Amino acid sequence: MGGMYRTTQPTRIAVLAAGYADGIPASALEQGRVIAKGHLAPIIGAVSMDLTTIDITHCPPLATGDPVTLLGSEGGVSIGRAADRARGGTISYSVLCGIHARVKRIYVDASIPQSVRKTE
Repeated sequence: MGGMYRTTQPTRIAVLAAGYADGIPASALEQGRVIAKGHLAPIIGAVSMDLTTIDITHCPPLATGDPVTLLGSEGGVSIGRAADRARGGTISYSVLCGIHARVKRIYVDASIPQSVRKTE
């Protein structure tokens, strides 16, 4: 009762530790996507404050703690703030401003070649 998403076939579902408090639009149901292991994975069900569920049926196997890209590029697949997030019913700047302060930021100097950049 009250469910927002029902599978029609066997489905692998992952739970992300990020929700609308982290900048994922609550309106992303049926439109939003993330990148998991270089593949687009649709957001399914309701986006809650701290959790989001995604369908990873067509992605390579993921393990607990594997990274998922919410905004950016991975493996030749890209999710841009304007193109993909605007489908959630908002403008791109609203998405960027909606990312809560608790989300870790990594600032990249584009003038430094990626092969030389340090990551933590």
